[in-house]
Amino acid sequence: MKLFLTLLISVTLLSCSRLDIALNYAPRYMANQLDENFDLSSERYEKLKSRMEADIRQNKKQIVNAVVQTLDEVKALAEKKSAVSPDEIRSLNLKVRDLQRQGVYLFKPSFAELILPLKPPEIKSLTENSQERFEKSQKRLQNPDEYIERTMKSFNRVMGFMFDSASAEQKKVYRNFVTNNMDYFRLHLEHRKSHINQFNSLQSEKENLLQYSLAFYAGEESAKSETFRARQQKYFADLIDLQIEIWKLCSTEQITEFIKNINNLKADLQKWSEAQS
Repeated sequence: MKLFLTLLISVTLLSCSRLDIALNYAPRYMANQLDENFDLSSERYEKLKSRMEADIRQNKKQIVNAVVQTLDEVKALAEKKSAVSPDEIRSLNLKVRDLQRQGVYLFKPSFAELILPLKPPEIKSLTENSQERFEKSQKRLQNPDEYIERTMKSFNRVMGFMFDSASAEQKKVYRNFVTNNMDYFRLHLEHRKSHINQFNSLQSEKENLLQYSLAFYAGEESAKSETFRARQQKYFADLIDLQIEIWKLCSTEQITEFIKNINNLKADLQKWSEAQS
């Protein structure tokens, strides 16, 4: 669920009430996740964490300025007296995806620190760990009711974080969205599998592997199959409809809470950006 940029951000913050604290911990968290996937040596782990810290230190003001500008646009839409239009939501979603793309390329040095020195045992560890996750995802997708209930829990947490709570009508709209896009979620799993296959096929061409990895995580069309690209465009269109319906169903209290939380997110982001590293 990507109900505006703030909800995209909030998914990573549900266990932490302070964004600046979460961001300060981000390099260690990301390095830990990569270590779990690749089984890195202590030396590789420390180098990677240091590189991530340096990339964040160098780019955080630029990143925060771009995110805050987008949050201001979100806030302006939330404060509108008239209805939010599909074109406005589409424009905002495109901006969010562009922020994702720009952010990935700002961290190219960190990607390079991970990928260029990769050894076969590390790639083998990634493949095995990914296969284990794929099998778990496959089992969840084989039971649509269970899968929908899991996504509903995430939706409720995000709505609680940004809007205080979700109404029964909003929950129904989101449940219908998930139900109608089950084929997309299955295809997305295949997209993730193809990424690991491509990762393996390029392991002897490290520069090409680096460029491909950047393109994949940046959401570039070149890193997607034609089938996935076509279905994803339909998913994005459905997402716009969903966002508009959720917003139409917002109460005055929910909108007030939403605007308050946008302001809180901005304040924490700016505090983090201005802090000495």
